Amino acid sequence: MIFVGSPFFILLALVIIAHLIIRRRFQGRLWYKVLLFNLLFLLFFASFLDTTAVLFSDRKINQFRVKSFFCHHGLDSSIHTKTFWGETDVERYDIYTNSLGFIDESSREVALKTDGERLLFMGDSFAEGVGYPWPMTFVGKLSKALKKQGVEVLNAGVVSYSPKLHYLRLKKLLIDGLKVDRIILLLDVSDMQDEVVYKYFVPAKVGESLFLYRMNTFFIHYSFLYNSYYKRIYLANKNPLDPETSPFWTSHKYFHKLTPRWVYNQKEFDRWGREGLASADSYLKKIAKLCKQNNIAFSMVIYPWPNELKRQELDDRHHQYWTKFAQENSVELIDMFPLFFNLGESYPDYFIEGDVHWTPQGHQLVYDYLIEHIQKEYYHEK
Repeated sequence: MIFVGSPFFILLALVIIAHLIIRRRFQGRLWYKVLLFNLLFLLFFASFLDTTAVLFSDRKINQFRVKSFFCHHGLDSSIHTKTFWGETDVERYDIYTNSLGFIDESSREVALKTDGERLLFMGDSFAEGVGYPWPMTFVGKLSKALKKQGVEVLNAGVVSYSPKLHYLRLKKLLIDGLKVDRIILLLDVSDMQDEVVYKYFVPAKVGESLFLYRMNTFFIHYSFLYNSYYKRIYLANKNPLDPETSPFWTSHKYFHKLTPRWVYNQKEFDRWGREGLASADSYLKKIAKLCKQNNIAFSMVIYPWPNELKRQELDDRHHQYWTKFAQENSVELIDMFPLFFNLGESYPDYFIEGDVHWTPQGHQLVYDYLIEHIQKEYYHEK
């Protein structure tokens, strides 16, 4: 939004208002006219540069990703735009969010309550389905299939979410009045690292700071300088372990390389993996309790990353821990480790090259497995 989206525009408006109030006192004075002209020109020019810079940055293509006072970050609501995944933006694809800020087939209005059956998926980038449009993702495929059986599928997956943020978001959704019958949460090996990163995040109380939240989001969208300040200075001070600024992780690229090492590297497990695992455990128990209080069936899904498949350790620390957790806390576990390990040497075909996320072939594999389980266990009578 040209001009208006920049804080400099607000300053420009304030200067004009101040001028209208005091102009009679200084009217006719040359120094005042020169100062006013130069100040107005500088603020106008700064507003223009600040807002147009967004058009030439990656922020423009990812404006649907927003910061949140309640659950750190999320997706803007009722959006239809183009996005991309990876190092380049060569292969852009359409993305839609519904009125709840969930990835969907269209920018549709979703009622908080419904008389029909409703299934909610939660997870990080795997659940969001990064890299591909809705119809090619496993959730999109499940939505199409289960719609014929009268089941509405919602997808609350967001990049870099972990149990803490899942809990905060679910809590707010339920307070807002969202009605769901079943939740399937995808638990990722990266969640333990994210739990450590997000431990400094303190959510606002529901109903608190809505004006500041909306103003903050507005400027993040449309002001290059404000976005840079917010990301590089404000968030860095709020979170000493922010992966983009913290020496703890050495560098942003190294941060991602470290992600799965808690599973097999004792040094990294002791450094941050143990803490992340304990935090994830705690928040998953809170989610299970919240679901029980609201009469919502709760299931967890675990699956391996390519590096786990490469090491050929089916029952690694990740698999062992969450299998035991599900048994001890009476949570249904949908274990996709055997599914992926049975692929043998062909497993790379199911992951984006140079990435850890699923290809269309990988999404189809997950869909085939989940639709069989879901129809057999939950909706076989429909």
